[in-house]
Amino acid sequence: MDVDWLIEDAFETVSLVTDKFGLLILRSSMCRKRLVIALGLMAPSNKKAKKDKWSEEETLALCEFLNIYVTDHGRNVQFKWVEIQPKFATLFKRTFVSEKALKNKFDGMKREYNLWTLLKNGETGLG
Repeated sequence: MDVDWLIEDAFETVSLVTDKFGLLILRSSMCRKRLVIALGLMAPSNKKAKKDKWSEEETLALCEFLNIYVTDHGRNVQFKWVEIQPKFATLFKRTFVSEKALKNKFDGMKREYNLWTLLKNGETGLG
């Protein structure tokens, strides 16, 4: 097993190890027993997933398009991505790599926004 990373200080040694099955293991020296916690599986893959490239103009167009959709259908209605993506593609002459590309972009933007608000409004712990 190769050690992926290792942190050592005066009290504890923590290492992250990948075993022969691709299982990610966290080991700590604080316990008398050998502490091994499985964090997740790393799928070995030689293929790189295709990613859509979005420009700022396209991102702003998506925001405006979804804003119009919410205005027309109400705030409590879920997005129907199967209907939205073809309309967006024809309106802005855009092709997508997958059927879920628009939803993935929206989810990514939502994650970035939530992270930004957390960092902006979050507590610093300084008092």
